[in-house]
Amino acid sequence: LAVSAERMKIEPASPRVGDTVTVTAEVMNAGGMATETALLTVTISDGNGPLNVQTIEVPPLSIGEGTILSVKWPVTAFGEYEAKIEISYDSDQVAENNAALRVFRTTAPADLTITDPVIAGELVSGSGRDGNPAPTITAILRNVGGLEARNVIVGCYDGDPAAGGT
Repeated sequence: LAVSAERMKIEPASPRVGDTVTVTAEVMNAGGMATETALLTVTISDGNGPLNVQTIEVPPLSIGEGTILSVKWPVTAFGEYEAKIEISYDSDQVAENNAALRVFRTTAPADLTITDPVIAGELVSGSGRDGNPAPTITAILRNVGGLEARNVIVGCYDGDPAAGGT
């Protein structure tokens, strides 16, 4: 039995926290005789060790036959992960092709930050109302996260809005 990183998929390719990752592997009988039932173990790890280990049965396969198997794992944190697949089959003829590994990373959310704020004009009570000139506020809004941000509404407040600022 044989597996390879080339015949292994991680979907979605750039998962976010809250997504469910599907690890799919094609197991091929590359040997010279039909196989009996084997086991495929899928291990998801981070830099601190295994986070999830699932073992599923590989059905008997004829010579040259393959099967596609998959497991699901919910992403709960940002980071880099390894998905390793390993076949356990006592009658295997070539142990070197019984394991494969793929690395994937979770995508960070959008992270908006304001830089270089400049206020031109005087901020006084009532600015922009009752004939008082409104100041001009200029700032750069940057997305330093990993996802696109759309339809962003930026509000300006005189004081803390949670404490009654306007």
